[in-house]
Amino acid sequence: MEIIISKNKKIVTDKDNWIYSEGTIAKEGKNAGKRVWQAKWFYPNMEDCYFDLLDYFTRESDRKTLKEAFTDSIEKLQGLKKDSKRVLSS
Repeated sequence: MEIIISKNKKIVTDKDNWIYSEGTIAKEGKNAGKRVWQAKWFYPNMEDCYFDLLDYFTRESDRKTLKEAFTDSIEKLQGLKKDSKRVLSS
């Protein structure tokens, strides 16, 4: 599964992990000019992934209030939030 957060952020899954990855444009080598993805953090389940990224995006936000930062963070994680509700309710 792949959950796109933004142009440069996504979550992918394998059989053991939820993986937060960030993309950059390669400057050299065989992938020069193409987007390459680097796995940044690994999580054992979707819930841990969601809450850790919610915390991270809120702390890194440039918003002036906590409420605004939370709102932006929740919007970024909307795809993961929908999938987590579906999985956790079954």
